[in-house]
Amino acid sequence: MKRLLERIEFLIYLIQQILRLLKDNPAALQPVILKEPVLISVQQLADKCYVRPRQVQRWVHDEKITPSKYIGSSPYFDLDYIEDALTSGKLRIRKQH
Repeated sequence: MKRLLERIEFLIYLIQQILRLLKDNPAALQPVILKEPVLISVQQLADKCYVRPRQVQRWVHDEKITPSKYIGSSPYFDLDYIEDALTSGKLRIRKQH
């Protein structure tokens, strides 16, 4: 019981310190705006990379890319994640004809 009270007192101390820091820096109270991910479908990714949707499915199967979300049974990919995969060379784009 004594140990539990010590932990609670420590948590109260930490909260007081956080409140003091927030009081000294009011800008820290501004809410953080999180950017919602832009999701693209298999077809949109295939169009972007100039490949067929079956190739995108192969990339998923070979674990070259990972879907961010499934809607129903359809995989969707975070556009930022795909851009990183393309710039890092993890995925290759076919040349446009």
